[in-house]
Amino acid sequence: MKRLLRLITAVVLAAASTALPQTSTVALAAECQHDSVHYYAQALSGYSNSVSGTGAWTTSWSTWYVSTSNGFSDVAVWLWDDSGHFLEGGFYTGAGVTVPWTNSMLPYYTLDNGQHEHDYAGDVLTTNANTWMEVHDQPSTYSTYVKIQSFYLYPGTYTMLTPRHNFSQGEVATNTSTWMGGSGSGETFSGLWSDSGGSWHYWGFHNDCANTPYWIKSVSSDSWTIGGR
Repeated sequence: MKRLLRLITAVVLAAASTALPQTSTVALAAECQHDSVHYYAQALSGYSNSVSGTGAWTTSWSTWYVSTSNGFSDVAVWLWDDSGHFLEGGFYTGAGVTVPWTNSMLPYYTLDNGQHEHDYAGDVLTTNANTWMEVHDQPSTYSTYVKIQSFYLYPGTYTMLTPRHNFSQGEVATNTSTWMGGSGSGETFSGLWSDSGGSWHYWGFHNDCANTPYWIKSVSSDSWTIGGR
């Protein structure tokens, strides 16, 4: 199953073990855990009992390329807890699950660490547009949703425990000829987290990893750029 969250390295995980909000020195990018099919560029921030969502601003792609019929390229934000509940939302091109193939950019979500995926065939993203990505789980109202550009995706009731972690990644499969972040020359993100009252806050730090030939570069305490082809 694609889009499995490969949980980074012990160094990155240890650096993320302090509750939000906080600031921290951004570490140099390490090597992400990966297999021979999936390649990543990942940014991990902190966690807190008050976290209810992960969000990011980026720009949707103007060009993209997937090199194989079973390959794909995606970018996403994640929310997860320590009991194995995962909520992922983003957009992709190439091979999907409920949409077997697209040459467009489509929004999607997954639950349970990528095991349950739903792709949205009719919701084609606008190219080269300022794009908001959000995954949200509010325990007080049992409200779980994903928002990509103007599209809302509703996985149904999905209860996550606390604390929750904030995370974002770009991913490609099945080989390194596929472009990451659209053209491969660089896609920039600005990460945010939502508190239990629904207010959004910029990340205070992020710890990064990537798999060659893909890369991630820190821009600021809440911003990073990914790419590679």
